[in-house]
Amino acid sequence: MTDPKKVYLSVVVPVFQSEAGLKELIDRLKVVLFSISSEVELILVDDGSSDGSWGIIAKAASEDSFIKGLRFSRNFGQHHAISAGLDLVQGEWTVVMDADLQDLPEEIPMMLTKAQFGYDAVLARRTGRKEGWITKILSVVYYRVFYFMSGIKQDPSIGNFGVYHRKVIDSILKMKESNWYFPTMVHWVGFKQSTFNVTHGKSTSIKSNYIFSSKFRLGLNTLLAFSDKPLRLTVKLGLLVAFIGFCLH
Repeated sequence: MTDPKKVYLSVVVPVFQSEAGLKELIDRLKVVLFSISSEVELILVDDGSSDGSWGIIAKAASEDSFIKGLRFSRNFGQHHAISAGLDLVQGEWTVVMDADLQDLPEEIPMMLTKAQFGYDAVLARRTGRKEGWITKILSVVYYRVFYFMSGIKQDPSIGNFGVYHRKVIDSILKMKESNWYFPTMVHWVGFKQSTFNVTHGKSTSIKSNYIFSSKFRLGLNTLLAFSDKPLRLTVKLGLLVAFIGFCLH
């Protein structure tokens, strides 16, 4: 079993309805991780899947001691699954990535190499994104609204995938936010960051595992958590309505 004091690289993967490509992801990660170091760990968090995802995770964990599986009783959301995985990491460096193979395991060594040049976080910038045009448009609109309301500028081509130093992870875990959105929290804690262009792989899922309503709710909650502008606008609107009502009375 890996000595917790010697873990060099941890990988956290939130899993939801990912049965189709999960075994391939695990197999590819094993090859990539052990090409980097023997002191690695893979943490797979099942976010209440109803397919065979947990069976694949449990089998992999029983066969390889460096693999850990965690199962939620129901679907709590991707970013809560990431948070639960980060609570378990022991590595000096941590990779966070999705389970649908759009984040390619083979990109990890190059991002980790770039991190050695004095960066605390290297974020994957996805090129040639393999998503529908509606998803792309909604993503751009969301980030522009988020920037207007919060003042926090984020790149729509950057998601969860990246390499993060232990101090970045520790700082994020100290933030007791109920509305957890990993990319925003990485931006919020600061530290020296860079980006690395990666290929965006084809998803093994037939459709998005996280439905639009869940994404919308997550976006709204994140906006409310990181900005008081919506509250201030609501108060101003309320005062305006009250003033108009008073004048018309």
